Amino acid sequence: MRTEPELANRLISYLKEHGYPENSITAEYQVNNKLRVDIAIIDPKTRIPIQVFEIKAKKDSASVEMGKYQLRKYLENIGSKDIPAYLVFPSADDPYFEVLKISDEDDLSKVDSIETTLAFELQKGARITKRINEKSEKRDKVLDKFKVLCWIIAFCTFIIGLLSKLKVFELSIMDLGFLGTTIAFIIIPFVSKISVLGIEIERFVKTDKE
Repeated sequence: MRTEPELANRLISYLKEHGYPENSITAEYQVNNKLRVDIAIIDPKTRIPIQVFEIKAKKDSASVEMGKYQLRKYLENIGSKDIPAYLVFPSADDPYFEVLKISDEDDLSKVDSIETTLAFELQKGARITKRINEKSEKRDKVLDKFKVLCWIIAFCTFIIGLLSKLKVFELSIMDLGFLGTTIAFIIIPFVSKISVLGIEIERFVKTDKE
């Protein structure tokens, strides 16, 4: 019976032989202070996790349930449950391991065509496309909120201007400055770059750790 380190080395060798760059394969990938994935595939350029593998030296009900639990915890802490997650068990046939994929329903399905299913470029492309779509959706939601905010500000400014015109109250230069400053502070969180007197100020945008 093969040990987990032996099985991990065999899987790593297999992945390298089938097009996985060496710098994309990370053993004992640290998710947080307590959790480490047996093997994680990371896109070298974007550092986005592409796949995670949990290695088990034997296949029985206890190890299957434990493996599924570990994979769920990994994905939960990585912050992306759509990353393909696999359990790897020993096999008597070449390549001497079998790969089972865990689904959203917590079911397991055997990966029959490893060369096709685990192809690096295919997996990387799917994952990066997913991330791009997620960021586009997030951007669109922010833009929608910004549009609504602009209409609210425009309406409020119109009412204030109208009331001032009708002599309901008068706006001093200080009042106008205060109003402009307030509007600016409301808008700033939605703007990544601001130009002041010809100087561009770029707002710090937190990037994903992945």
